Amino acid sequence: MSLSLESVAKTYGRKVALERADLQVAAGEIVALVGPNGAGKSTTIGIATGQVIADTGRIRLGGKDLVAEPIEARRALGYLPQDPLLPRHLTGAELMRFVADVRSVPHDRVIALLDMALDRADHDRLIGELSAGTQRKLALAAALLGDPVALILDEPFAGLDVGAVARFEAEIRRRSAGGTAVLFSSHDLEGVTRLATRVVALRAGRVVGTLAGAQIEESALVALFGQDRGELGTD
Repeated sequence: MSLSLESVAKTYGRKVALERADLQVAAGEIVALVGPNGAGKSTTIGIATGQVIADTGRIRLGGKDLVAEPIEARRALGYLPQDPLLPRHLTGAELMRFVADVRSVPHDRVIALLDMALDRADHDRLIGELSAGTQRKLALAAALLGDPVALILDEPFAGLDVGAVARFEAEIRRRSAGGTAVLFSSHDLEGVTRLATRVVALRAGRVVGTLAGAQIEESALVALFGQDRGELGTD
């Protein structure tokens, strides 16, 4: 497995955020995490990326243990947080070149992703001058730089325009076809049905069901919870 969480648990005081959850994402899979508010989606993603320390369990990225070998494991990862904080004093082009240098990615591979996120006229604008949605597109492009073994994306398309969603969905499918494991959270059930090859449903910190292939339909996702789709929110 490119990404695996085994018997992972997390509590905050008396609140159980995640209860002995198991989750695997194989090379080439696109797995969506769905569930109502407070289900544990963001906690799961935080644990999978090392941003949140699990109370128990084991996390492996690209064959590396995230606790025992954190630096090596994170080298295999492309990550988009739900609320990315980008350096406002850099331009979009400067940020992408910086990330490329850190990941040893040739600069000629930066332009295509930069164009996916920004109009050419905005390449050299300060990030602080860009709209929140445009900054999110830039953060998503930065997460895709290089050849990560796994992509972990928290609400990747929130606030994006339809054209940008289509471009990034196509790029994520292309990466998946090349063997990248993709895990993303979303409250957009229509988007989940378009992109996911498997869906993992969380409720109250527990995995309560999975759907795969032709099973992934909006009606099936709602039925999994027995509630209105409006309650399938963002954490």
